[in-house]
Amino acid sequence: MGSNPTPRIPVVSTEPAGIGDYARWAILRYSYSTVVRDRKSLKLLNKVVSSLDDQSAVVAYLQNKPCSVGNKAILLCSYLRYLKFRGLKPLYEILDYKDTLERLRPRRLAKIPKEDVARAVIYRIKGQTRNLLLLILNTGLRLNEALNLRWTQIDLTEGRLVLEQSEKRSEGSILPLSEEAKQVLTDQKKYTQGYEKVFSISERTVWKCLARARKINLDGADLVNPKNLRHIFATRLYARTKDLIFVQRMLRHRSILTTQRYVHYITSQRNFDVKVVEADDTEAIKLLLSEGYDVVLQTGRKIYLRRLRE
Repeated sequence: MGSNPTPRIPVVSTEPAGIGDYARWAILRYSYSTVVRDRKSLKLLNKVVSSLDDQSAVVAYLQNKPCSVGNKAILLCSYLRYLKFRGLKPLYEILDYKDTLERLRPRRLAKIPKEDVARAVIYRIKGQTRNLLLLILNTGLRLNEALNLRWTQIDLTEGRLVLEQSEKRSEGSILPLSEEAKQVLTDQKKYTQGYEKVFSISERTVWKCLARARKINLDGADLVNPKNLRHIFATRLYARTKDLIFVQRMLRHRSILTTQRYVHYITSQRNFDVKVVEADDTEAIKLLLSEGYDVVLQTGRKIYLRRLRE
């Protein structure tokens, strides 16, 4: 099947050349909505600083800008992508300010359905859409990653899925396939035998099927969607392994702070003793590990460890 053409990024004549060049570079690497948002952010920054290459001026503007922490983080992320396009290394003050925004940014905990409710909704759907949703539930793939999956990335004999660098710019990885995932992919072959892609359906089709299937009298059915299926995979994996770093690797998150939000469903029901130590205090870390503590988070030079209370 032919691939969809890359969306065209129109560049108006009044737009600074650097931003237009960035847009043409970025559309080959990031999603269309990300590029549109970045252009808007960069045009705003270009109006208030003498040069987009002046990182100190950009930080000073963001620090004094009267807006929410979330909006500042969006502007900064757009600017960091622009620096990558220009081949410029971010200054320490840029990275330090990014860490500051990460600490200040409010984190909303995910509200997810129970797994049995999610499965009830999925099994009201037939064909390729059901297979796609079951694969996400078993592998934690993002929706676009699943839709763009190719048969060459799948090894059913070895039971693994080779994922290249993702749409979120996280590193690639090799994901193990459960028995259910292998069965789903085996069943999917009858729909796309001979095609390069595993699934020959569109994102719109997935959402239309879900909208119909969620009309069921079950609490939480309205919460069933591809992102929350990924949440369920994460919480289930963490409940089995109690290894936040492993969950981060399987989800391919750049920051463990993001992973931590996915596992709240398990941890919020329990009480933990939490210890915070300096990252270079190896003796204290070894002692706590020997006492049954697990490393769950690292921010800057701090290591967070916790142990379930008796």
